[in-house]
Amino acid sequence: MKFHEEFITRCDLKESKDYLNQFNLQMDKCKVQGYPAKVGGVQWVEEIATTFANHMIVTCPTPFERIQLCKLLAEIDFGQNFSCQGLGFSRLYKISHILDKAGLSSIPAFKFTVQFSPSPSLSLLEMYIVRVRVDGLNTLHELVVKGQFAAAKEYANVADIPTAEVTLKEAESKYQRLVGTSYWQYQPARISFWEKCHRSFITDGVRPEAAVEFFESIVKQSTSPDTISHNERTLLLVLAYHWKRESGQPFSIQETERDIWTSHIRAVMSHLQSNGQQPSLPELITDPMLSPTLHSRQISPTLLPILSTLSVVATSQWDKIAQINQLILPETVVPTVMEKNKEYALTVEEQHVLDVVIGRLLNVCLIKEARELADLFQYDSPDLTIVLCCIKLSQGKLTPDHLTPEILELLANRPLRRFSVPSLTPPPGADESTNPKNKVSNEIIKMLQQLSDRANHAHKCCLCIISIFKIAVALRKTYSSLVLSDVYDTLADLLSSTNPEKYSLAKSLVTSSNMQGRDIAGFLSNCIAASLQSYIGGQEHDYSRVKVYEPHMTTSSFMSLAQLCSDHALMGRNLLSLTKSLSGEDQPSESSLSMQVELLIRSHDCFTLGCSVDGIAEVLKVSRDITAKLYQGKHYKLMVRVLTGVGRFREMTYIIQLLLECDQFESLVHHGVEKVEQLRVALMDYLRKNCKNDHEKMQMVALKFGMYRELAKAKEDQALKDMKKLKHRSFGPESVSTLKRMYSDLNDASKIYAQNDCLTSAEFCISQARLVALQLSLLQSGKVIINMDAKEVRKFMEDQPFSESLIVAEAYKHTILADWVNPLYQKVVLRGNMRYLNEYRSVYTLTPSVVQELASRYLLDRNRPHDSSQNMAKILSYCPSLALRYKLSKQLNLVLEGTQFDEDFLKDVAKL
Repeated sequence: MKFHEEFITRCDLKESKDYLNQFNLQMDKCKVQGYPAKVGGVQWVEEIATTFANHMIVTCPTPFERIQLCKLLAEIDFGQNFSCQGLGFSRLYKISHILDKAGLSSIPAFKFTVQFSPSPSLSLLEMYIVRVRVDGLNTLHELVVKGQFAAAKEYANVADIPTAEVTLKEAESKYQRLVGTSYWQYQPARISFWEKCHRSFITDGVRPEAAVEFFESIVKQSTSPDTISHNERTLLLVLAYHWKRESGQPFSIQETERDIWTSHIRAVMSHLQSNGQQPSLPELITDPMLSPTLHSRQISPTLLPILSTLSVVATSQWDKIAQINQLILPETVVPTVMEKNKEYALTVEEQHVLDVVIGRLLNVCLIKEARELADLFQYDSPDLTIVLCCIKLSQGKLTPDHLTPEILELLANRPLRRFSVPSLTPPPGADESTNPKNKVSNEIIKMLQQLSDRANHAHKCCLCIISIFKIAVALRKTYSSLVLSDVYDTLADLLSSTNPEKYSLAKSLVTSSNMQGRDIAGFLSNCIAASLQSYIGGQEHDYSRVKVYEPHMTTSSFMSLAQLCSDHALMGRNLLSLTKSLSGEDQPSESSLSMQVELLIRSHDCFTLGCSVDGIAEVLKVSRDITAKLYQGKHYKLMVRVLTGVGRFREMTYIIQLLLECDQFESLVHHGVEKVEQLRVALMDYLRKNCKNDHEKMQMVALKFGMYRELAKAKEDQALKDMKKLKHRSFGPESVSTLKRMYSDLNDASKIYAQNDCLTSAEFCISQARLVALQLSLLQSGKVIINMDAKEVRKFMEDQPFSESLIVAEAYKHTILADWVNPLYQKVVLRGNMRYLNEYRSVYTLTPSVVQELASRYLLDRNRPHDSSQNMAKILSYCPSLALRYKLSKQLNLVLEGTQFDEDFLKDVAKL
């Protein structure tokens, strides 16, 4: 009563709430400790309190007071723990609040009279719910009429009334409001509106019949292309088609399908006409506006699933793997009987577009859908006729000698269409003379090729049929059995066969059947893993999948296998992921490590084929981790396999170092690999850089890989390096051993060079070896002829005998005749050493130019000895030019003994 007084009389909400809380506490206390009842008990008090609260709500004089009272009762959960049922005050408050904001607080639904003696069959709460549902529909209708859709949905949710009609009315209202605005002129905005309507209809459970009526009414209202585009019209029709399928009612599904495709074809034509173009195959294929409407970039992907219910075509599958299982004709085909309708007659241009659409369906092997689409318009598609004929030929239901007149006419009149495709020659081993079946197969393949060349837009489908037929011949199976088999099972059977052209056949199947690179990468990765598990781990797998990949397959053969996948990097990542999944073991077995190594090598091959720098870098990183485990477990053969299999020798020199440390270098050198050239170069470079003095290992590598020239070069370089170290040193006992080693290296290098026809290098090493040998012979005299400069060389040639001078001259490349002028003058002219002259002439020819140069020096030298004239005359006597002899003898006033000049000769010389 105090609560009543504070709320009704004083309107003190705080005090009223306090009294309600006290009442709740007292009731809870009485339930626990018991109620000293003088009149009734706890249940009686609860019923009186509930009835009293209900009475207060009904008798509130104003809507505001009623809302506040409901709010108080809802905040403290009044009556929530009572044993008797009362009104849902929280729910009542929400409804009151919603209607108050909407300006409908005085609706009749809240002016009912609560009965204090309720019906024996209905509780007070049940009576309330029944009354609210009856009056609530009127209230909901009034909210909708006022356009307060948000309040209507909120009210319906609280009052447990379906919101479907509200959603539908809201869509109609928004459509009427948006039409004519500038926003509605923006096509993506309109398409977004249709998508939102479709999603809200699904969410709020709009009746399919009402949704169909909504979308079809808009199509009927917008008959002009200026109102909505053909693309939008197609979208609306597809949405209507979806709801017709959902309803389960006998709607005109077929007519809607025909309307959809008619609208789509006209959308294509409208696009072409706006660009001033005629429909052509390249444009129809490449222009995104000419693909099915729901594949447009303006359409949300959320609408794509509804196409799976469209019986004409599942457009979402157009870019996926071809439906090969449709490339077969049933035993009996029930013809489609359809009444012709002039309203759906297509123009010539529209028929061309329809040809392209049917061709696209055929290219993903949707034969059933293509036939249904052709039947919708009662259109005879030449491409469809060609494809069906190819299927009949492949199934054996038709032979090249019994083609129908229609096909013969196509072959005679239809122009050839040449496409860039893999060669489709008859399969290998098809010898017609030994097997009559091979002759029939070859004739069928030739006919299939002729039909394929005459297909305008279904060429890819024809190639798929030809590929499967050729594979059937190669595997000695029937065409029908392969078509009904899983395409990956067929691919596995082909790759596991011994057919020499299995990779080219597999490539044609992958290309023509639209297999995705991701799926092929997964298939091949799984086959490789299964093969390795079977070979290394002894696990059992499907035989055909195991035989797709051979563990000892060469790199070139593996590359042929990997090229079936268009995304080589993806296949590499798959194999690398398998490698990492195995590398997580704490104590891996040898078989597990072997699998990791093989998977790693093949992933590197894939990354190399795909030119993936990031993938190769990741492989090198994982290789280092795996090598650490192999080194720890002393699996040296696997370490060699990692190095030689990956083949990145310059980046993986750490493996060479580890093998050297463990005395396993010979196992690497004697390991036969495909990449011999790269390995031998890498090993030789590594030894030159890090093992300069280990001649034994360098010789081992050179001899193993036939690197004779490199071995000779290494010996030559070592000798020349030792020669430089002797510069400016006094030759001691240790120098003798160095010189002998230099002589041995140079001598060996010259022989190896000579055996490999490297004659220039061989001559150089011989000259240096002779120099070193001469140095050894001159050690006692103290002369140093190693590392001389040009001045020292000339001085040596002037002072030393010819044989020694010749060795030094050849070693320091003083081999031109002009270099010998000064030694000849000093030794022969001034000192009269005729032995030196004879030794010179035994090696070189005393040319006129040398004689001329000696004569010039003789004339200029005023300090020459008296007997030098005889020496000079001796040299002139050896001059091969008789004219020059006479001329120089006259200039030098020398008499040449034993030389006579006749009168005619002198006359001729005088004229010169």
